[in-house]
Amino acid sequence: MLETIRKRLTLLFSGTFLLLLILILIGVYFTTARLLDQTELNQLKSVSNRDLFERIEHGEDRVIRDPIYFQLFNPDGTERYTRLPDDLPKEPVRKFLDSNKVTEKIFSDGQHFLLYQRTSPEGSTLLLKDISATEDTLERLIAMLAGITVLSTLVLMGVSYVLAGRSVLPVQQAFDRQRRFTSDASHELRTPLTILYSGIEL
Repeated sequence: MLETIRKRLTLLFSGTFLLLLILILIGVYFTTARLLDQTELNQLKSVSNRDLFERIEHGEDRVIRDPIYFQLFNPDGTERYTRLPDDLPKEPVRKFLDSNKVTEKIFSDGQHFLLYQRTSPEGSTLLLKDISATEDTLERLIAMLAGITVLSTLVLMGVSYVLAGRSVLPVQQAFDRQRRFTSDASHELRTPLTILYSGIEL
């Protein structure tokens, strides 16, 4: 019975600790992912000055390098200048331009891209950045957090089993005292009962 109680306490302790750990790790992942996404987006925003792109268009500036790509549009929507990857699918880009979204992520041919569009009276600007390295970092982070979760589960179960053993120790001692009392009481009662039984037989 006490072993059953110990196992239940082990599951209770380890389950509680594991739940808290998972919540913390989920918070770490989403916070990291959000910071990385915001960093990528801020980089695109920092180079979204149209004058800069006009200088690049005329070969006067080489500040922006790959993997940042861009496309300029006139106020009437016609394409003015483009520097996009040749293997980039056109349909996801067209849907993004037709939507009212400011940013979006797309996946193409094993690569992840972040899209950002900015509209002004002079026309609109589409920015595209290869964020495959960032996505790979997040995937490695997921694998690392999963490993931490598995290892922590084993450690927590061991610690919880020890703590559960200490928790049931007073119960074990009380149970032992009760058993000794019962044994002593039965021994003490056996003598007068034997005498009484002998008297009755006599």
